Amino acid sequence: MINTIMFSWKRARPGREQAGERYLEDFNAYLERLQRDGRIDAFEAILLDPNATGFGAFFLIKADDARLGELIDSPEWLEYIMLGEVHLDDPVLTYGVRGDMRRQRIDIRRAGMADKSQQPRAAPEGG
Repeated sequence: MINTIMFSWKRARPGREQAGERYLEDFNAYLERLQRDGRIDAFEAILLDPNATGFGAFFLIKADDARLGELIDSPEWLEYIMLGEVHLDDPVLTYGVRGDMRRQRIDIRRAGMADKSQQPRAAPEGG
């Protein structure tokens, strides 16, 4: 289950800067429409300072798992993501959790780590 999508990229593809800018404006308008129609809760467009990852910006999209599932299965979403591959350098979709779902994941991870730390270690071979 997820409740957050991060769509990030490095920059507009060289030679496609104007087309990339138009694409991002259109994608932003698309997300505004999704929010207005209640298909997502909210979104943020984030511009990053120069960093070691090379990523320059991302959209953070928030909704419950069911609505995000419907969104990523929609032809319109797929078209926008495929256009992003044309206009943007290294576009990346990352799915995640926030809020209560984040707390649940942390608890699951902690329980898994505790289980592993209580297991006896195997004796080294040949020794």
